[in-house]
Amino acid sequence: MTLSRHIEAGVGTQCTIDLGGKTDMPAVNLPGKPLRVTGTVVNITDGRYTVTGPMFTGMQLSLGRTVVLDAGGVLILVSEKPQEPFDVGIFMHAGIDPAAKKFILIKSKQHFLAGFGTLAKHIAMVAGPGVCGSDFSQFNYTKLERPIYPLDAF
Repeated sequence: MTLSRHIEAGVGTQCTIDLGGKTDMPAVNLPGKPLRVTGTVVNITDGRYTVTGPMFTGMQLSLGRTVVLDAGGVLILVSEKPQEPFDVGIFMHAGIDPAAKKFILIKSKQHFLAGFGTLAKHIAMVAGPGVCGSDFSQFNYTKLERPIYPLDAF
């Protein structure tokens, strides 16, 4: 079921949606692989919010239509448009207060620190597979002279 259908079905509807995985990554030999999630629609918004944090303060952003799914107690924000999560407004506009949560998972490499760093007692940086990963050993280099740092020991 697509995001549009979940919006049409409305709050309280149980649904299954495939998240992400729309892009193949031939550079690292990985196919796009969505994550299938089942949950209940608990909120629907137009996705508009104003940035309140230290980065781009006052900027008005739009995620497009946005749904909050409750998947077994885990709240997942699903939007029509991609957006780097650098400000708490991305959650607050949808009725999710990050400061009240025990855990927040954000798909971001660096920019999240400006808006969320002060909320966290601990931050765990993780690396997933993909073309923007920082594990350089996963890439298949064809024109690289070796040895070279950081791929090889010196």
